[in-house]
Amino acid sequence: MDQSTVPWIVGIAVTAAVAAFLRFYPKGRAIEDGGKIGDLVGTVISTFGNSKLGKKIWNKVEEGPITTMLAFCMAFITRLGAKMLSDNRDGL
Repeated sequence: MDQSTVPWIVGIAVTAAVAAFLRFYPKGRAIEDGGKIGDLVGTVISTFGNSKLGKKIWNKVEEGPITTMLAFCMAFITRLGAKMLSDNRDGL
């Protein structure tokens, strides 16, 4: 096996594992767990932002690229999900 094929094999294996996990993970539980993880990560980031070091560097980043990136990702994911599910509602 060539060294250049190892990343491909690992990438395919990880992708297949994630796809299998998501296939059998209940949607309601995924939403609930995602909210919990988001709350935890948000609290950690906010705590860092309120620290002495965080105040020096965080305000410049938080109000610019981070909020723009999060707003874009939220809009994209919300619209993507709505469009993917819209044809399911039409047939019912």
